[in-house]
Amino acid sequence: MTAEQKTVQNFKPKEVDDARKCIVNGQLFDKSQMLRFVLSPDNMVTPDVKCKLPGRGAWVNATHLDVEEAIAKNIFKRSFKQKVEYMDGTPALISDLLRKDVLDILSICRKTGDLQMGHLKAEESILSGRTRIYIVASDAGTDTRKKLTAKLRTIAAKKGKKTYIIDHFSSAELVKCLGHEKIIHVAIKSGSMANLLLANIEKWDRYNGKQNMITIIGE
Repeated sequence: MTAEQKTVQNFKPKEVDDARKCIVNGQLFDKSQMLRFVLSPDNMVTPDVKCKLPGRGAWVNATHLDVEEAIAKNIFKRSFKQKVEYMDGTPALISDLLRKDVLDILSICRKTGDLQMGHLKAEESILSGRTRIYIVASDAGTDTRKKLTAKLRTIAAKKGKKTYIIDHFSSAELVKCLGHEKIIHVAIKSGSMANLLLANIEKWDRYNGKQNMITIIGE
């Protein structure tokens, strides 16, 4: 096993257990660590972040550098066995799509009732031990953030459960996503949606070369 293969996602959804070969380096990676590409009807290489587009797929390790190399060396032409075209700024576009995917899942968490917003509701969820993810706005005040983080540590020590702190989004971004007047603190309960959210955040971070951006409480 290579060093790259040892960089395994911590939050792989249970239903994902198969691997694909990267067209850039020939290595096998779990599908949750990869990006799928398909050809559009006009032979445009198209990123399929949600893995739902029809057609034969080509898989690339989900890093900015590997995508850039696949385009620069025109590896997609060899993979699809025909002439292909590329959209301008594809590597940057993928980062935006991965970010949007995270926000889409966050929005779904609200609709499914897996999410609590606001300081008091987030604190209640934390104290109950239900919280799997604590999302705090990147522009949140230091004092409140420290208090809730301290409570997470206490609960983690008592119940032996890990909790994950996400601070990837500003308050304005959370408001836009969740449709609330003001959002600083969000708690997401344990379950499949929390695991999916964590996996997609880690994939987004990994793509942009930002490993270990998720703070883990209770390791």
